[in-house]
Amino acid sequence: MDSTANDITTFRAIMNDMYTKDISNKIKSVKRDKQQKGQFIGDKPMYGYKMHSTEKNRIVIDEKAAPVVRQIFAPALSSMSCRKTATTLSEEGGPSPATYCG
Repeated sequence: MDSTANDITTFRAIMNDMYTKDISNKIKSVKRDKQQKGQFIGDKPMYGYKMHSTEKNRIVIDEKAAPVVRQIFAPALSSMSCRKTATTLSEEGGPSPATYCG
């Protein structure tokens, strides 16, 4: 292989690296902008929320799951441990987030 081919290979590697960093910065910028606007940028909303039916990047409270979420957080407000809360909910037959998403 001659030196010209090595120079081109090195140049391509540098250009590819610069392109990758540029794309990464653009993606970060778009995500940061959406966050500042209060838009949801995740793949799937947290348990207790759902995607808005007509507005992209907006989540709303899922009324179907809201009672369970309130049931989860009420003991936390009274200083009950997460483990004790989970045990209590399981004993009461409360649905798990996995059941809800399934």
